Amino acid sequence: METKEPVIIVESYYQALKVRLVFWFLLACGALAVWGGWAIFQTYGLSEADGGILRPLWQRIAFGGFVASLGLAFAGGMWLYLSLYALHISREGDVIHITTMTPIGQRNREFPISDIGEGAYYHGRVQHVLETGASGGIWTNAPWITLRARGHRLPFIIDLQAELLEIGMLSMLAEGSVNEWQKDGK
Repeated sequence: METKEPVIIVESYYQALKVRLVFWFLLACGALAVWGGWAIFQTYGLSEADGGILRPLWQRIAFGGFVASLGLAFAGGMWLYLSLYALHISREGDVIHITTMTPIGQRNREFPISDIGEGAYYHGRVQHVLETGASGGIWTNAPWITLRARGHRLPFIIDLQAELLEIGMLSMLAEGSVNEWQKDGK
């Protein structure tokens, strides 16, 4: 029986390192926000600037809960992003292997090639102007493609700044999204 070597379509380990660092930073910020929300719940109103009288329970719950929820939302959103970010995509026969991240390791998924489709391209360009009326500023150029798989609720995210992109195979999977990216100027 002849076995086929897997064809690597995407490898994105350097970019993934940056994603993982942002994840851990936002997770720490989320933990600090929960701690801050708890502190607000216990002490809101006791400082001299707040009047020196503990605020009513509903106000402490609302303010402290808002701070804690905001931190949890950022951390949870980044956790979700981490689980959708494609580190490695390969094809072995009629099976596509997609490796995504977990907070500490990786998760491997397998899909029949017939279950892969519906890609969408996003140019990922943003200009951050530092001063009103100033020319230049800071440019962000981070294009990506989303790739849907049957049976997986959310699409996977393919970073187009990956170290290795097999354009031909990716074009076959993402159904036209790569062509949009190439027309957009890579």
